[in-house]
Amino acid sequence: MCENKICDGSGDNGNHCCYVDGEVCRFLTYVENVPRCSLRLELGSWDKVHKDMRYLTHIQPVWDRVGIESCGSFGRDTKQCCFKDK
Repeated sequence: MCENKICDGSGDNGNHCCYVDGEVCRFLTYVENVPRCSLRLELGSWDKVHKDMRYLTHIQPVWDRVGIESCGSFGRDTKQCCFKDK
């Protein structure tokens, strides 16, 4: 699936993927005009993000409720993410 492609952080709305309960995620930041997770940038890995109390308090409960695995799993589904050539 999507070999030789990268997820550019854009969702299928063409904007960005960082919405939680219909609101822009509190951890959204931009690096060179590309949306990024500020927790991921700060902590260095999705594993660390998924253990961080900020993520566990504000994000994962929403994903649990709506059936999304985690922020780190985002982009594996081509419907979620805009993919561009590497």
